[in-house]
Amino acid sequence: RTQVTLVAIPSFSWEDRLVTTSSELQVDAVPAGRLHLTVRSGARSGQAEVVTRSGEQARVTVKLEESGVVRGRLVDAAGKPVPGWVTLLKAEGEETSEGIAVDDTGRFELSCSAGAYQLKVAGEPMPGPGPTVPVTVRSGHPTDLGDVRAPAVTGL
Repeated sequence: RTQVTLVAIPSFSWEDRLVTTSSELQVDAVPAGRLHLTVRSGARSGQAEVVTRSGEQARVTVKLEESGVVRGRLVDAAGKPVPGWVTLLKAEGEETSEGIAVDDTGRFELSCSAGAYQLKVAGEPMPGPGPTVPVTVRSGHPTDLGDVRAPAVTGL
């Protein structure tokens, strides 16, 4: 299965899961502007940007590489897991991010293309901005962040 996500910055999103043997995909009726394209197929993924103009076609090639993985555990100041919060992984220079809920043990794991990212956390109650952790992901290699400390919250 191949998952294709096309995001126009900032307001249009199109996603589809395809089963295809073809290496070509055509998406009609997308808005003019800068578009971010993410393609995932099994353990491989790739990203590209393309600029479209009204009434014109645009062609983009996405190179699929072995995905990387970012994993860790979200904990409070005492080292206890913080379940139910979300970790957000944002590529440097991009406006969109991918996120996943932290499990009951505080663990999270996100698959992504190779590159430089910022990991952020979000949850309720949130006393202020959470930590931002710079992450460099290599193709085909897991990046283990270990314990990531959540912002101090009374009653966790």
